[in-house]
Amino acid sequence: MMARYKTSVAPVREALAVLSGAGLVVSESQRGFRVAPASRVDFQDVAKMRIQMEVCALEQSIERGGDMWTAEMASIYEIFSRLSPTDSANKLITDAWESYHREFHFSLISCCGSPTLLNFCSQLHDRYDRYRRLALPSYIPGTVDSHGEIMSAAINRDSRNAVLRMRDHIETMSEFVLRQYRN
Repeated sequence: MMARYKTSVAPVREALAVLSGAGLVVSESQRGFRVAPASRVDFQDVAKMRIQMEVCALEQSIERGGDMWTAEMASIYEIFSRLSPTDSANKLITDAWESYHREFHFSLISCCGSPTLLNFCSQLHDRYDRYRRLALPSYIPGTVDSHGEIMSAAINRDSRNAVLRMRDHIETMSEFVLRQYRN
């Protein structure tokens, strides 16, 4: 692996330790590391916690966010909503769409005022996204629309509606993912 990435052991171990801390890799004593197993139960737990943490961060951001927050959110959404979610060859979700999707979600919660909460949201988003990518490598129509509805409610300071739409957005995607996991 070190030859492949032209690096020494230290950065590889550090990266694996970070991935282990994020729940994406499992450290095995005297054996090294392996990819964390994927299961329906784990995904359900991750989805439940993601909803709780993102909703909390969204509510706080709506309370605390100012004009710069709404402008940043709208700017990211404008780019995100114009991107083609899939490539034309095999209909897989593009890296650009994935990147702006993540950036948009974090623009919604960026003003929560808690670096710790944002860190938890980031870890949960990564773990959730792992399952979504494994189960649904293709785009699900309608997801950009739900993002716009969440953003509009947040900009209008309608915390109740924004929270309901965020919950619905994550729950709907979770249902798609869960259909792919039988274990």
